[in-house]
Amino acid sequence: MIERWVFCDDELHRPDTCRGDDLFQALIAESEIGILVHRDGTVANRFIDGVVGVPQQWKESADAEETLYRLGHVAYADRWGDVEVTQDGRFICFAG
Repeated sequence: MIERWVFCDDELHRPDTCRGDDLFQALIAESEIGILVHRDGTVANRFIDGVVGVPQQWKESADAEETLYRLGHVAYADRWGDVEVTQDGRFICFAG
């Protein structure tokens, strides 16, 4: 299965440690609120502080963000690429 994933620069050296359900933070500029986003770009229904229930307009803003931030790190993720993954979301190789 092919998916589009985002990576931090340092993850490109060991992409085999990445999973599709890894979480990142999207910062919504107009509100400075963090929303959780999966590596494959799917917006979670949770804020960074764990509160459930993200309003639709903020989900759409998070979905439009091209740069995400790795949780617990200063690193940002802005390297998008197509990858082949297993059924359980593990990295196999870069596609194409």
